[in-house]
Amino acid sequence: PRLLFRPHFLFRPTLAMSYRSEKWFHANLSAHEAIDLLERQAQGTFLFRPSSSAGFLSLSYKGVKQDHDIHHIRVAAHASGKYTTDGDPKHYDSLALLVKARNSILLHPLYVVGGPTSNYDILPTAQQMAPPPPPAADVARVVAAGFTVAEAQAALVAAHNSVDAAITALSSRRPARPGVSPFAVSNGGKRCTVGGPAGLLHGPFGITDDQNINCKSYMEDGFCAVPNLTPTAAFFAVYDGHSGREAVDFIQLQLHNNLLQGLQANISVVEAFTNAYRVTDQQLAEMEIMKAGSTSVTALITQEGNSRVLHVANAGDARAVLCKGGKAQRLSFDHKVEVESETARIEAAGGVILWGRVQGQTMVSRSLGDHDLKKYVISDPFYHKQALHPTPGDFLIIACDGIWDVFSDQEAVDVVRGGTDPQAMSARLVDAAI
Repeated sequence: PRLLFRPHFLFRPTLAMSYRSEKWFHANLSAHEAIDLLERQAQGTFLFRPSSSAGFLSLSYKGVKQDHDIHHIRVAAHASGKYTTDGDPKHYDSLALLVKARNSILLHPLYVVGGPTSNYDILPTAQQMAPPPPPAADVARVVAAGFTVAEAQAALVAAHNSVDAAITALSSRRPARPGVSPFAVSNGGKRCTVGGPAGLLHGPFGITDDQNINCKSYMEDGFCAVPNLTPTAAFFAVYDGHSGREAVDFIQLQLHNNLLQGLQANISVVEAFTNAYRVTDQQLAEMEIMKAGSTSVTALITQEGNSRVLHVANAGDARAVLCKGGKAQRLSFDHKVEVESETARIEAAGGVILWGRVQGQTMVSRSLGDHDLKKYVISDPFYHKQALHPTPGDFLIIACDGIWDVFSDQEAVDVVRGGTDPQAMSARLVDAAI
């Protein structure tokens, strides 16, 4: 039907400008469809779409105050990467800056459900006809055996996504270098609870994740517990995914192995953490995971001489809080756009903050993944280190913003303080937040 009624789509060029990754760019929307869509929205709602004029975009929006009409502004995307609009001589470095200049009438971006499409030609391209990429979790399992992302993807395609067959094929070329398998990771289900026994470096631990079906249609978060990362190190992590599970599925199986490589290279723990975050982030880019991302909070307990040391690293707003003597001590740092130093860094890189979001899209200023915004949303983690001198009743909470948007640090501690079973304590905290 589209071919019959809108044949000009066949001749519209496939554009490859940066705006294609913007969540408010609707690649398959006509002017009539934009009108139908915006008429059902609040005043000030806007979107970008391809223009009927080749090489141009259209900014479509619903008027504000006494104006309830739908308006269209033609936007030129120049080869220099700048944008201009009809009747406005100013050149804008990004669509976000163009929107910011009109923030009195452009109030609510209308995002594409599931993210922007990659092509709006009717005829299928060779890329569209190619087999889908292997699942991120399968790629992570092959990479954990000591192979590159490119090698893992090619071997999995050839082996029809059989991880064992892919590793066997690659091992015939060079020996595998197996990483450490986690004690537990998220299965992406609606709810998961896991408990683990005490080890030489840590007490018993409990994990609970819950989709919260009242707020989410599917589970995007993850976790990882590796009590035996090395004979003298235990690792625990929470990953708060967004825009899909692709990033989390890879991160929860691979970040600790990237950290392990740094520890085995005898570099400092802070360097090992920074390298692990950067390498994991680069691997996501190599897999062309552009939209999905994840915040991260990771805890490493090490034996150093006669002392145990807690190392915490995080990117984004997932948080680590230590209960010491009944008092909450925050060990991580929330990377959000309201932090002045983060806003200054983003703006220095050419980004803008719209509606409290980076480029109008995400509220966190650091994460793993989010490669369509990577110029502004970096992966470098905050790092904290302190010696552990535990006393009865002390415990550590690592959790995503599903907890911290509801409870303060001390309130979260108070919800579970006095408990003796970490698995039951974690479930109690999650249930209280929901």
